[in-house]
Amino acid sequence: KGEFIIADDLDGRHTSYSITTGVDYLFENNLYLNIGYLYNSIGKRSASFTDLFLNEISYKNLYPYRHAVFSQLQSTITPLIGGGISMIYSPGGANLLFLNPSIQFSITHDLDVDMVGQIIFAESESYESPIQAIYFRGKYSF
Repeated sequence: KGEFIIADDLDGRHTSYSITTGVDYLFENNLYLNIGYLYNSIGKRSASFTDLFLNEISYKNLYPYRHAVFSQLQSTITPLIGGGISMIYSPGGANLLFLNPSIQFSITHDLDVDMVGQIIFAESESYESPIQAIYFRGKYSF
């Protein structure tokens, strides 16, 4: 699957385009794989990790960097536990790597608890992770 977007200002001076493509597959062992690519013509070629948070997202600028590669693995570990990891890599400048591990627990038939991590690696003088976060989410269905 894929998508191509052309965005043109009314004056015709600022045309931008984005190309996305991806493929996903569910294996027989219940492992889900998703791989994608984004090209953003007005994205930055060389940027710091802070641009990830300071970017103003719009239909013309979906992501702050020019290139992004996405991958996701998701699986059911047991009938009550699932987990996975998502990754976005943006080459150039900071060589940003965003990791998003997650684990889901089904406590009862109507109560779920998720633990989600956000880890961002960026290259400056060394390749390090200036930001790490863990979030917990509870969901009660009635």
